[in-house]
Amino acid sequence: MSYILVPGIEEKKYIDLLFKCTKIRSIRVRGAVEEVMTTGMRADYAAGKYKTTARQVFRAIKALNKYHEIIERAHEMKLSTRKNT
Repeated sequence: MSYILVPGIEEKKYIDLLFKCTKIRSIRVRGAVEEVMTTGMRADYAAGKYKTTARQVFRAIKALNKYHEIIERAHEMKLSTRKNT
């Protein structure tokens, strides 16, 4: 199963939660990633708007996807144990 964040439909609260799992502290990178994930803005445009690079935005999204996958797998495990009891 694929666990990838979908640009344009993610909630800001969830993105903020994922950022807490990472070491990403740059306000510029966080702003650009939030723009991409919540509004669907292209990463290169968001990077320009927040004065960062598209590479940094893509690296941050990759990190967020890693933690998103961990959270989703844990959620599935929890649900499967509830069904078995």
